Amino acid sequence: MCVWLINEDAGYCQRSSTYRSNSKLLQALGHDTVYFKGLSDLTNTLGDLDTSLGRLASDASSKVSSLLSKLNVSIAKFNQGQAAKILNGQITQNGAALDNKLATDEQDFVQRQLSGLKSNNPTLYASAINTLNKAINGNGGAVAKIGRWIGNHVSSADARVSRAASMAQAQLGGPINYANEHDRVVFAQDLIQWNASNESI
Repeated sequence: MCVWLINEDAGYCQRSSTYRSNSKLLQALGHDTVYFKGLSDLTNTLGDLDTSLGRLASDASSKVSSLLSKLNVSIAKFNQGQAAKILNGQITQNGAALDNKLATDEQDFVQRQLSGLKSNNPTLYASAINTLNKAINGNGGAVAKIGRWIGNHVSSADARVSRAASMAQAQLGGPINYANEHDRVVFAQDLIQWNASNESI
């Protein structure tokens, strides 16, 4: 999660703030979407990786942390492009259709990034997937579980992500596997659904 004076100026939290700004701008201009709000929540949750304790809790090595940060930056650039396409009329859907398009487009982009990593460095790929699965499913060690409990009670974004993950796990019949594009799309759609039916940030 993002915490004032601790990691609010770090990469994940800055990207979370940008997504939140995108969400508010698009809504103000009449584009019915909660997709960027969900992205803001998820990226806020990943803000733990910008702290020493968060990296310890996730068991992420320096190489994995660096890789995930770079991947998150790439995803952010892709989504900024999507926001621009909405604003200039290249993407014309609205409402649920828009949110679903944005979610599936993003996960197609992510899959290409992951496939390239798997081909180039399968060991690093496996470590990154393991770290992400722990973060999403909340099945890390004791430090991670304590951090998740705190996050769920202190951060509304963490609580929304945790709730969406539980919805996706129930729908999938088991843990979310970040290596599986279908699992990621289901999780994204559940995060969108949860944000659509609850108070805005």
